[in-house]
Amino acid sequence: NWGDVRQALIYQLVRKYLLKLDGADRPHAKTWRPSVLLLMDNVQSPIVHFAGTIKKGGICIMGVPIVASTSNESMEASSALVSLRRALGGFISRNGFKAFCDIAIGPTGRDACHNLFLSAGTGAMRPNTVIVPFWEKEW
Repeated sequence: NWGDVRQALIYQLVRKYLLKLDGADRPHAKTWRPSVLLLMDNVQSPIVHFAGTIKKGGICIMGVPIVASTSNESMEASSALVSLRRALGGFISRNGFKAFCDIAIGPTGRDACHNLFLSAGTGAMRPNTVIVPFWEKEW
């Protein structure tokens, strides 16, 4: 199976326009749009809807930092990663958000968030705004 032709064409178009965006000058102040990275641990939080509202015209990446301090915890988190990504993707599509999801694992909460900052977006489509909720749990 060589894949779907439509998917290959879409991939080529996205790559072409991402390269054009990357080579373009900085956007003018009138055309600037927020590209949001939302750090979250609870999809029921009202901050999720807030992030979807302010990103008008930009991108939104919903990032989940996972703390796994030992190698056993890291292995468990890696195995749960696929189901978590699927659940988060389902939440995004059910609620009509135009967003991507990203998950990062780190030995501390700070490292997991740092991994999200580094891995979010591509080229000119990197987030320029980070929304950090108030987390009640301690890291």
